[in-house]
Amino acid sequence: MHALELHILVKRIYKKELAHATTSQLVATKDLITDYHLAKTSSVITLIVMIGFFAVGFVKAFGIQTSLNFSHIALIGGLVLFAASTKRKEILCGMNWQIIVFFVSMFVFMGGLWYGGIIDLFSSVFPHLNLHDPSSTLNIVLTSVGLSQLMSNVPFVSIYLPVLHNLGYASHDTLAWMALAGASTLAGNLTILGAASNVIILEAAEKRKEKAFSFIEFLKVGSIVATVNIAILCTFLLAYSTLA
Repeated sequence: MHALELHILVKRIYKKELAHATTSQLVATKDLITDYHLAKTSSVITLIVMIGFFAVGFVKAFGIQTSLNFSHIALIGGLVLFAASTKRKEILCGMNWQIIVFFVSMFVFMGGLWYGGIIDLFSSVFPHLNLHDPSSTLNIVLTSVGLSQLMSNVPFVSIYLPVLHNLGYASHDTLAWMALAGASTLAGNLTILGAASNVIILEAAEKRKEKAFSFIEFLKVGSIVATVNIAILCTFLLAYSTLA
């Protein structure tokens, strides 16, 4: 639904640009793959990691407690691939260390906010939530979309999760968690600052010396996409709460 809506919108807004666009010459697959052994190994490990993700989710869905989580699966897969490769130096040099340092620093900062008691201060600023009030779900959606524009969606979720836990939301409060997950994800559709992935894409375009879109240009399309998708999300959450 989201992809179809975005496709139609982009075709209408950028009709003139797309009319003069030319399709780049396709590169043969054999020219893209420079190390067949590494390609095969990484493909197999990626498949195993994906199966591991589903397995962990499946086990936890049945209430089986395990200390193993998604991060452990991803770390094990990465270490196995690194150990199996003969191009370890090239892999390390090719990693985007700026993004890694950015996310590590961000979560260290969020940890400082939590243990420093700043999260409690944020709790008093957020809209009032009540487990038994249906409007609380809408408050979660609006808060997620709005504040993600100020601090990006990943840092916002890191702050908001402890707030919800302190308010009494538990693992069985599915509606609240779906509202948070859906709204914080869709927040990246509204502005560039709404999601860290937007910034990463812009940086990648600038490194290739490509003309990147501006904040206003992104907002022009993003405001329409975000409005439609948030309306769909709210409709889904309403239907889920009615049927649950």
